[in-house]
Amino acid sequence: MKSLLKAIQYDMLDFIETGDDDGNEPAYTARDVTTCMQLLLDFWTNIEAAEQDTEAAKTLVNQLAVDLKNCNSDCNHALIDEEQALAIEEFIIKVLREAKVEVTLAKPII
Repeated sequence: MKSLLKAIQYDMLDFIETGDDDGNEPAYTARDVTTCMQLLLDFWTNIEAAEQDTEAAKTLVNQLAVDLKNCNSDCNHALIDEEQALAIEEFIIKVLREAKVEVTLAKPII
C-alpha cells in the first residue's frame, strides 16, 4: 500500500520538476500534493480505525471522492490526471479489501 502511495506522490511531484511536454508549469505545488496525500492517508486510517460496515465505508469513500475532486479543482484539474486517478482507485480498492469491506465503486471515483 505504501509503495502505491509513494508512486502516486512521486508522479505528482515529478511533474512539478519537469512540467509537461510543452514546457508549461504545473498548476499545483508540492503543498497541493501533500494535501492530496494526506486525504489518502486519512482515508486509510479511518477505514482501519474500526470495523467498517458497507454503509460506513461507502460514506468514507464518497467523502474522499468529494475532497479529492475539490483538491483537484483548486489546482485547475491538473493535480490528478487519468493515470493518477486510476492509481488512487487501485489504492482505495486495496484499502477496502484489506479491511474486508465490500463496496462497489462508482466510476470514475474522481
